[in-house]
Amino acid sequence: MDYETFVNNIKAIVNISDKHNDGWKLITTSENILFITKAIYRSTHDISNDQQIEDDSNIQQFESNSINDCISVTIKWEYNIIYSESYRVPVCYFNSWKCNGSVLLLEEIWDTLNCKHLSIDLYSMITQTEHPINGMPYFQLHPCKTSEIIKSFQESSHNLVVSWISSISNYIHLDFEHQIYYNSAKPGVARAKIHRIFNGI
Repeated sequence: MDYETFVNNIKAIVNISDKHNDGWKLITTSENILFITKAIYRSTHDISNDQQIEDDSNIQQFESNSINDCISVTIKWEYNIIYSESYRVPVCYFNSWKCNGSVLLLEEIWDTLNCKHLSIDLYSMITQTEHPINGMPYFQLHPCKTSEIIKSFQESSHNLVVSWISSISNYIHLDFEHQIYYNSAKPGVARAKIHRIFNGI
């Protein structure tokens, strides 16, 4: 995938997201690099059935809660989709913060994500690295498999980034409303293949 295709794809995502209040935002850096970002606030009581918090009052409550009031209650997740010049594919960088400001450790990340059942080395799937834009430590879904994933639906998808996000979202606990993006891509095309690719089958 070239950078121009990536940019066109993420702009289409943001256009649709704006219409449905889905939370994706387009960011342009001082170096004129474009990427998209989304923040989600989750309760940790039942991570598999958490609801996304949309309104500003709840976000402000998260930011102002004291440590004693928010032990294992709410976690902020941030997802950035950025183009990798080296791999020529989109890469998902993400991070999560407890409401006392501390970042979840890698082991805690694995405990909350839907990837522990995969028969692969988790260190090779999710790694901590430097964010290419802000230089802070972030986790990334390693891009080594992304090219193979994208090739699996390259001929049938109208928006490769949508199809790719749809394929990986379940593994990284990213809320992605497949239905509202269906007209810009065929996001379900690669779902049957993603498990085999991650497991090296």
